[in-house]
Amino acid sequence: MMNKESKFEILDDLRDGLVRDLQPEKHFAFLRTKRVFDEDDCEEINAKPTRRKKAELFLDILRKKGDSGFDYFCESFIECGKTQLHILNQILDAYEEKIYDNEVEQLSRPQQEFVNMEMLNEQLPRPGECGAPCLPSQITSYLPLLNGAPRQMNGDMITSYETPPPPYSTY
Repeated sequence: MMNKESKFEILDDLRDGLVRDLQPEKHFAFLRTKRVFDEDDCEEINAKPTRRKKAELFLDILRKKGDSGFDYFCESFIECGKTQLHILNQILDAYEEKIYDNEVEQLSRPQQEFVNMEMLNEQLPRPGECGAPCLPSQITSYLPLLNGAPRQMNGDMITSYETPPPPYSTY
């Protein structure tokens, strides 16, 4: 999942091309209906002398409008007369690439990053301590139990076993 910062990193990466090609005025009406921009934002942008300066300020203000601002900005290309779709394609291509890169990065991360082995080793009980697994010597004396075969004495089946279970310690 993409977070807010990742979406705006895409706009930052594409900023030169966006500033060169973007016509901010075409997006005002849609972004105002979605309450991303208000009248003051549009007036401030329109006060800039050149289209390039308007586009720079447009992107700066859009960045401050949050996660939904990015989404509505992308939607505005389609809703506003389907102009400048090449810009939308650039943004969506960069977005898909960033998602793919994030997924690959997460999959290629070594497992040690997820589990701090030193901390885990310090927290696990040592052999012989309460809660630790049985030692191999203790296990071999219980193999008949594990196999489900009770021992026979003098031809009679017995339900108890020769060796008692290991003592359990409590704190």
